[in-house]
Amino acid sequence: IIPDPSYGLQRGMMDAVRGAVNSADVYLVVTDVYSGRRKDGKEFDGTLGLGEDMLDRLRRYGRPVLVAVNKADLADEADGGDGDYDNTPPMAVEAVMAWREALPDAFAIVPCQASAGPTDPGVSALRTILLANDPDSDVGGAIRGLGRPVPG
Repeated sequence: IIPDPSYGLQRGMMDAVRGAVNSADVYLVVTDVYSGRRKDGKEFDGTLGLGEDMLDRLRRYGRPVLVAVNKADLADEADGGDGDYDNTPPMAVEAVMAWREALPDAFAIVPCQASAGPTDPGVSALRTILLANDPDSDVGGAIRGLGRPVPG
C-alpha cells in the first residue's frame, strides 16, 4: 500500500487496492520467518514489518485473516538443520507466535515452504483452507497434515 501516492498511476492503483480490500472475503498475508525481525535477528518489531496501520486494518475489517509464514526450510537451516524440515523449526515457531500476538484473531497462521510447491504440508493446508467451500475439501485433514502443533 502506498500511503501517499504521488502521481496518477499510483492513485489509480491505490483506488483498485482499496476496492479489493473492501470487497475481499478473506485476507491472506504472505510473509516469511525473517520479516519484522530486528537487526539482531532475535526479536521482532511490534508490527512485523507491516506497520501499525496495516495491522490495525487487518484487525478492524472483520474478515478472516490467514498468515502464510514462508521459508520454514531456511529457518531450519538457520537452526542447524538440513533444510528438509520434518517438524516446524524453532525460528519458524517464533515467527508464528509473533504473528499470533500481533493478530490474535487470525483464522490460521501456517508455516510453509512455498518452494516445495503443493506437496508442502503448509502450502497444502493453505490451499485447502482457501477452498473450504469445495465439498471435496478436508480442512481438518490438511491441518492434521501439518504435524506437530505450533503454539499460537
